[in-house]
Amino acid sequence: MTESDIQLDITNYLTSMGIKWTKAIYNSRAGEPDLICCFLGLYVGIEVKVPGEKPTDLQVEKLEDIYNAKGIAMYATSVEEVSDCLTQAIQEDFSHPRLFQNWIEEHKATVEIVEL
Repeated sequence: MTESDIQLDITNYLTSMGIKWTKAIYNSRAGEPDLICCFLGLYVGIEVKVPGEKPTDLQVEKLEDIYNAKGIAMYATSVEEVSDCLTQAIQEDFSHPRLFQNWIEEHKATVEIVEL
């Protein structure tokens, strides 16, 4: 499965859930997430990768920026990962967002966080 296939599956899922999304285009700023949407009034950035691939340092930095601004930031290799993260968002207390950090903790084997 290619990254484009995974993005299509994810965008179909988001659409089916009534979530409006946009896809970053090739001339967007470097490192920006592949998909951007609004969920429960929060900015969501989704970096899509094929299983086994990792986000670049710049992509991780952009995801951290979104997280630090109290948005939802994730890197996903499947619809299930996006669904799990958004389900967690429904259950979280957004006055203290922990989504990105929790997701990173669960996926330590596949993600490296760069100290800023």
